[in-house]
Amino acid sequence: AAYQTFNTRLSALSEKINAMLYGSGEAPLITPYSYADRLSESVFAKCSISSSDEDAITATVSSANNAGNYSITVSSLAQARTVATTGFADTTSTATGTGTLTITTGSNDPVTVTINSSNCTLNGVCNAINNANAGVRASIINDGSSTPYRLMITAEETGTANSFTLTDNLSGGQALGFAQTQAAADAQFLINGASI
Repeated sequence: AAYQTFNTRLSALSEKINAMLYGSGEAPLITPYSYADRLSESVFAKCSISSSDEDAITATVSSANNAGNYSITVSSLAQARTVATTGFADTTSTATGTGTLTITTGSNDPVTVTINSSNCTLNGVCNAINNANAGVRASIINDGSSTPYRLMITAEETGTANSFTLTDNLSGGQALGFAQTQAAADAQFLINGASI
C-alpha cells in the first residue's frame, strides 16, 4: 500500500514536471531519449524575439542566438534583375524572330524557350516565357511612345544570387533587343553600426 501511494505521488510529480517542460503538449516517448534532446524541447530552451516596428522588420530566433538588443538601419532594399525589349507597335501582329531564348536563373539549369511561327509575337513570347517556369516573370508594358509595347522580364526572387542571364537566339522579324533596366542587388543594412 505504501509503495502504491508513493508511485501515485511520483506519477503526479512527473505529470507536473512534463506540464512545466512541455506545456499542454505531450512528452515525447522516443527511446533512447537523451537529456540533451529533452532539454532542447523544454521551456528552458525556448527563445523569443520582439520588434519595435514589425511593419519594418521581423526576425526569427533559435537557441543558438545570444540575447541582445539590435538597432537595424536599412540602407537599400534587395532588387530583382529586370530586362526589357525595344518598343513594338502592337502585341499580337508584329512578328518577332523565331528560334530559342535560353534563360538561366541563379545556379539552376538553363531553360530553353522555343519561339516558332505559332508564338512569334510579343504576346506569344511573353506567354511562352511564363509557361517555361524559368524563375522569371514576363509582362508587357506600355511606355506611351509611338511604339509603346515592351516585353519586360523580371526575376521572381530578389538578390544577386537569383539574377538571371538571357541568351537571345532568335532570327528574322523584329529584334527584341533586350536591355537591362534594373540590376539585381542584395539588401544593404546596418546592425548596431555593422554593415551587413
